[in-house]
Amino acid sequence: MLRSKALGIGILLSIIFAVTAVPTGETNPGGIDPSISTLVEANGCSCHNIGDGDMNNPNSAVILNLTMPDNFTAGETYTLKLNISGGPN
Repeated sequence: MLRSKALGIGILLSIIFAVTAVPTGETNPGGIDPSISTLVEANGCSCHNIGDGDMNNPNSAVILNLTMPDNFTAGETYTLKLNISGGPN
């Protein structure tokens, strides 16, 4: 009886851990807009520095310039360059 109770508690704790271990995030529900013409926004950097809280209108005072390859190959090493300009002094 005691062993089955301990097993039940162990299973319950495992389930609780599994549920809370899943990472959460915030994304644009519609995904990346296919009509976007700039490379940085097309690669997903359209949500940073949102001044007025509107996810569809990022603040242009801060400019993110991300240099990266168009395609990635598993196992390869790549150099990514991120240049952030503008913003508060």
